Amino acid sequence: MIGVSVVPDGAAGAGSVTDLDGNFTLNGVKPSTIIKFSYIGYKEKSVKVGSQNTISVVMEEDNNSLDELVVIGYGVVKKRDLTGSVASIKSDDLKNVASSNAMQAMQAKIPGMDLQQSSGESGSGVSINLRGARSMLASNNPLILVDGVAYGSTLDINPSDIESMEVLKDASSTAIYGTRGANGVIIITTKRGKAGRTSVGFNFYNSFNSATNAAHSMYGNKEVQRLIDKRAYQDWAKGDKTLDAYNTVLSGITPETVLTEKLDDGTATLDIYNDGSYTDWGDLLLKNSTSQNYEVNVAGGSEKTNFNVSLGAMYDRGLMKNDQMSRYNGKVNIDHRINKMVKVGSSLLYTYKNWNRRNSGVYNQALKMTTITHPYLTDGTINSTPNPWYAAHCSPLLDDVEGAYQNNTESTRFFGNAYGQFYIVWGKTYKQNELKQMEKQMGMQMEQNIFNQLAKEHHDEIMNFRRNRDREGLMKLQDELVDETKKRCREQGYPKFTEEQQKAYTEVGGTPFLDNQYTVFGEVEEGLDVVEKIQNCETMRGDRPKEDISMDISVIEE
Repeated sequence: MIGVSVVPDGAAGAGSVTDLDGNFTLNGVKPSTIIKFSYIGYKEKSVKVGSQNTISVVMEEDNNSLDELVVIGYGVVKKRDLTGSVASIKSDDLKNVASSNAMQAMQAKIPGMDLQQSSGESGSGVSINLRGARSMLASNNPLILVDGVAYGSTLDINPSDIESMEVLKDASSTAIYGTRGANGVIIITTKRGKAGRTSVGFNFYNSFNSATNAAHSMYGNKEVQRLIDKRAYQDWAKGDKTLDAYNTVLSGITPETVLTEKLDDGTATLDIYNDGSYTDWGDLLLKNSTSQNYEVNVAGGSEKTNFNVSLGAMYDRGLMKNDQMSRYNGKVNIDHRINKMVKVGSSLLYTYKNWNRRNSGVYNQALKMTTITHPYLTDGTINSTPNPWYAAHCSPLLDDVEGAYQNNTESTRFFGNAYGQFYIVWGKTYKQNELKQMEKQMGMQMEQNIFNQLAKEHHDEIMNFRRNRDREGLMKLQDELVDETKKRCREQGYPKFTEEQQKAYTEVGGTPFLDNQYTVFGEVEEGLDVVEKIQNCETMRGDRPKEDISMDISVIEE
């Protein structure tokens, strides 16, 4: 048999593979060495060398093995038909990023994803762009799914509650989710409990923020010079329009000429110029700020029931005064296996937000204000119209007046789903070493398939060597085909189980003899004991029962 793996026990990487005639050679083995023979679809055999110089082994078919193994990983949302661009972020990638916003934690982790903070306000959202600007008027944000359910454009859950994020960026997202997935899809899976000892975790995050390179209105002497230039141009335009005439007019205009207005409190604008008591309206609005995030998580469970409960509190103070938001989160994930055939569970998310914020356009308004003014009257009240040249420029501080601006927003959000899983055919759970062996077998099968294809391409040459009994030429060709086989395998990449696949087969179990090969449909109202017997019956190669199974089928017409 060609392609059988021959490995001395404890000597990984020092083995051999049988050739076209089923022969192999091992050098330097000791009498105490145990040689293992393995081939996909056949039982593994172990032979002690002893005093033997020649070892003959007959491989036996493994009736429970597969002709071909195709493994599919399932998340909360099935993605088996995806052929395009999919990026994944795990919880370990998120926990190392200090952020109270789950979307901000994805920054620079997904190629082609553009994240932009909408503003410096507290609790401001993040604009997400996956596939470019597809619309000038409509939203370009992707569809966000949390535990399989559309969540909305604002993701206000704790980053530490996220187990993984799958980002679908190409046309596959549209094929699965329709027009809602036109801008891409972000699939979020929250953490669930695991059997074992109850664990308690606590996270704390604190940040200090300040406005750097903030825009400011024209300040002090520069603004006075602008007023002088404006007056000079107005006067010059009435007379001789020459450069000399303009310079003459300009030389005759002084701060005393243009600063003739008085404020509502009686202060002359010229006095403000003389004593330098200008007002920087931006500084009156901006401040340094802090953000804190507190998270507590409790997880655990038994073989039947698992739970994951978390509580979070976030306090975000914006870069403008009187701008702050408080957010409180709660999450409960429960999974319960009623029996080996039925599993139920639920996910509940609760969010409460209390948001105090300023008028969204107040800073732009501040940039239009003159600095040659006073923001407050002598009695300490806000000067509502501080611009003596343009009364329509109301003070940006007016929304600080109690009752003048309703700036408090409260929102409560309750999000949840429930599921039930019914296993008509239940599978076996695998250990990590079993999965590694399966990977090894899949790799060997891959090599076998490629080698067979190459041998088919060189069929005439091989037959000619055999007819001429040219064993040396045959062995040389075999070595060349083996080298070419390994080269192609390296280029294509050997089969490997993903993390999701490993988790599915080690924790949930699977039925690889059904995956992607058969379709099970219908409803079993009774007689599941019969189904179990069929599943557990001993089979031969090709998944055929050793003994014929007869069934009496009756059709009941209602």
